[in-house]
Amino acid sequence: MPAVQNSPIESVPEFEFIDINGQKHHIRDYKGKVMLIHFWATWCAPCVVEFPKIIHLASDRPEIVVIALSSDISDEKILRFLEKNPERSSRFIVARDVKREITEGLFQTFKLPETFVISPSGLIVKKMVGDIDWDSKEIDNLLSSLKK
Repeated sequence: MPAVQNSPIESVPEFEFIDINGQKHHIRDYKGKVMLIHFWATWCAPCVVEFPKIIHLASDRPEIVVIALSSDISDEKILRFLEKNPERSSRFIVARDVKREITEGLFQTFKLPETFVISPSGLIVKKMVGDIDWDSKEIDNLLSSLKK
């Protein structure tokens, strides 16, 4: 069963990344939005199951930005995987975490999938481990409570 954990309230660490299309992003670019920082990989079976669900969530909630950071070793594997999940909004950003510096270094994430829910003010409010039911009432209540 997936774990939904309260996270000690702390600010999201500063970091930047380059998305799968070569565009540079900084986490502070999304301050003021509810963010889901989602750690995943194409070789992770629960990640593959969860991925369409989190895409659907992002498409239904314009106040959310999903930053999906993959632990794959090549962009090609990610691009092939994304061809099977083409219905992503512009608020669903996919990037490869080169050398897992963000995944392991900043967020201490070693199990996949794992998602951090970030408030519009930049605070980490939840850490979720495993294949989450993104359509659940609990998730709906959490995300609705974070809207400005």
